[in-house]
Amino acid sequence: MAETLKSFIDKLQSDGVAAGRQEADKIRSQAEHEAQEIIRQAQEQAKTIVAQAQSERESILMKTRTELELAARDTLNRLQETLTKGLRAVLAVAVDEKLGDEDFVQKALLEIVNQYAQADAQGANTITINVSEDLRNKLAQWAIATFHKSSELQEKKKFVDLQGTLKKAGFEYRLAGGTVEMTVDSTVETLMEMVGPEVREIISEAVKK
Repeated sequence: MAETLKSFIDKLQSDGVAAGRQEADKIRSQAEHEAQEIIRQAQEQAKTIVAQAQSERESILMKTRTELELAARDTLNRLQETLTKGLRAVLAVAVDEKLGDEDFVQKALLEIVNQYAQADAQGANTITINVSEDLRNKLAQWAIATFHKSSELQEKKKFVDLQGTLKKAGFEYRLAGGTVEMTVDSTVETLMEMVGPEVREIISEAVKK
């Protein structure tokens, strides 16, 4: 009887240990599965975060590059505008000084009238030259001596009418075909058309360096 009881107890212990081991194995297996699932989800989440970060990085880089390009373009435009304004101001001062020079205007008008006198005799008989009132007063005696007593003009019956109604430095002359203006504004505009492309080229070359 005692042997039977002992065997029964041993069997219970053996069954309990086996059951415990099975339960432990089951718990361990479930824990490992859950751990692997957690790791997998963490890896997927990490990949998503990395992909989002990479996308945001590329977006930021592209936005930054675009902003830098726009800023560089705006800077170049402002630089060109500043240089153009500065150049225009320098030219305006020089041209204003030149067009206010009595000797320069005399030479220019003499050249124009000579070309007019040598032109087709069928053209306009009178060339009207308009200057400022102050300059007309300075040129009056010279104009009379140079033009009104010119035998070439008299022979071709061509006349010079010197007026003093221009409100700015320089002069303008009128023929039958229209009016040609040589004032500070018109001369500076002409010069700017000539040097403008060179200014842009200088800026472009400077940027490349």
